[in-house]
Formats: sequence, C-alpha cells, structure tokens
Amino acid sequence: MTDLNQQNGIDNDSHLDYICLHRSLEAFMFVCICHGITDTQLKEAVANGAQRLADVKRSMGVASQCGNCACKAKQVIQVALAEIDDSLFVSAA
Repeated sequence: MTDLNQQNGIDNDSHLDYICLHRSLEAFMFVCICHGITDTQLKEAVANGAQRLADVKRSMGVASQCGNCACKAKQVIQVALAEIDDSLFVSAA
C-alpha cells in the first residue's frame, strides 16, 4: 500500500516531522487569553519575585481586562510558590 501511496504522491509521514519538532517544546497553557499570558510566564514571574495576583496584574496585565483568568492565575501562582518552598526545604535538609 505504501508503494501505491508514493506513486500517487500521498505522503503519510509528513506529520512525523511536526511531532518530532514539537516534542521537545515544553507544554504550556494560556491562563490570560486577553493578554496571551501562559502558565509558564506566570511561573517565571513567581521565580522573579511575584507573590500575589496583584504583582502579575501590575507587571503583566493578568486579570486586568475581563478578569476571567483571575482564579486560574491565583492557582498557578500558589503552585509555583509551593514548588519554590519545597525546593528550599529540600535543599536546606
């Protein structure tokens, strides 16, 4: 069947290049659609000192337009802060 597909110009493997290319990229989720802010960007902001929604609202504009992302942004911030606390606790031990 593959030979027939090749004769007819059908390429069933072109998607493999796309998969291999994008497999190395880190998965992310848009938190604030209005400003195109991802969870990765929020985690970076926390790593750089942001501790509250107000911090990222002021610096990045998160939850400053429609506000639908406020709850999810708070969750991402809390998880990122907890991960920092955990890593500090482990390295202090």
